[in-house]
Amino acid sequence: MIPSKFARIFGIDRYDDDFREAKYFKEPLNNINKILENFSYDHILIKYFKGVVGDNLTQNYNTIILLYNFDYDGEIREYSNGNEMISFIGKTKYKNLYT
Repeated sequence: MIPSKFARIFGIDRYDDDFREAKYFKEPLNNINKILENFSYDHILIKYFKGVVGDNLTQNYNTIILLYNFDYDGEIREYSNGNEMISFIGKTKYKNLYT
């Protein structure tokens, strides 16, 4: 398997594509509600990440990737080459979404 640019940048060797969701926005967004709506568990994820980052992210993003059943240590938080930027926003354990 050829790793995606996202996986290479964040040092991710492997993840199960069956537990990945991604969305591309023609117009970049920073609002957590709009970014996460229509993902699996969106109402729970929105509530959780609003508690972490507030209503809006500090940057606008045109792509969101969610990995489920995956533990990332967060060692690499952000990548930028002048033309593009990729950020690690956060993680939660599945069971924490229901508390």
